[in-house]
Amino acid sequence: MLRQDNGQIVLDGYCQVDEGYGNGEHYEHAKSGLSWLPISSRGYLGGVSDLDTVILNPKDSQYVKATYIHVWNTTVQLTQVLSDITGTTGLQIIRAIVAGERDPQGLARLRHGRCQRSEAEIAKALSGYYRPEHVFALKQALALYDFYTAQVQECDTYIEQHYAVIKPTYDEPPPPLGPDHKPNSHAKNAPAFDVRACLYRILGFDLTATEGLEASSAQVLLSEIGTDMSKWPTEKHFASWLGLAPHNDISGGKVLRSKPLKGNRRAAQALRLAAQTLGRTQTALGSYYRRLRARKGPTLATTATAHKLARILYHVLKHRTPYQPQSQETCEHHLRQRAIRHLKRTATRLGFTLLPQPAAA
Repeated sequence: MLRQDNGQIVLDGYCQVDEGYGNGEHYEHAKSGLSWLPISSRGYLGGVSDLDTVILNPKDSQYVKATYIHVWNTTVQLTQVLSDITGTTGLQIIRAIVAGERDPQGLARLRHGRCQRSEAEIAKALSGYYRPEHVFALKQALALYDFYTAQVQECDTYIEQHYAVIKPTYDEPPPPLGPDHKPNSHAKNAPAFDVRACLYRILGFDLTATEGLEASSAQVLLSEIGTDMSKWPTEKHFASWLGLAPHNDISGGKVLRSKPLKGNRRAAQALRLAAQTLGRTQTALGSYYRRLRARKGPTLATTATAHKLARILYHVLKHRTPYQPQSQETCEHHLRQRAIRHLKRTATRLGFTLLPQPAAA
């Protein structure tokens, strides 16, 4: 049942808990064997966000793939000159083909001004034979793509309306929202409204300023986690609930297996995607990801970096303070000092003295 608690829309109910919570303890119901769901503050935002994802996945995979196949079957090589046929240039050309246009030069003139390919290259790729059955199949795939695009836009409008229902979590109004810290970031499937401003109105600080998080991932995390972090006593409980904390099976003093338990898949997936994005950035977290990937592989590096992000997210939401990133230079300086301390301990244990080499003049 939906209700409002301290200005938040929450969902009451029971949920079967399969895995341990936090340090492995189970909160069991005395008679039914059920336990309270560790988090219940999802409500409208989480439900509609789930629906948005359900609609968005077919839009991005099944029907886009079908459009690619039918474009290929018409024997025109549009996919050879356009990396994304669902962009401005690709959709204009496909709609013209469906409408009956067959002139390669006329179709090539529909290219967007920022398209990297010239009209001559596009016209050459569009020279081919258009079989009627393939054009019909392309028309059907395009209609399905447009339908799901309209559904996603309707979901975005619905989510934006319910953002206004959620009351802020602060007492004093925050300062005006500053410029975007990541002006060059772009997500093709980002919502059609200003999610960053909506989140700022609710939280009182810019959650997207956290490294690795953008508007869409921040919305997913907030819909799954909520704004009340008192459900988790420490960041370790929070990471365990997400399924990002290591779970060691130990027998006879030896670690047999070390694999995280299952947790909130949707929130954990958003953090893992953010961790993979950080691996391509010149930041302290990006440097950590690359070091760990070189030693342990990409899978463990992604989970470990997502675990760090989860701990950062916990403190940011719990203490209502914006994230203060550590520079890569400061991180490298700390790593150097740690390496020097390790060398000194090793030299002392072996009976040597470590002396710094004077800098060359």
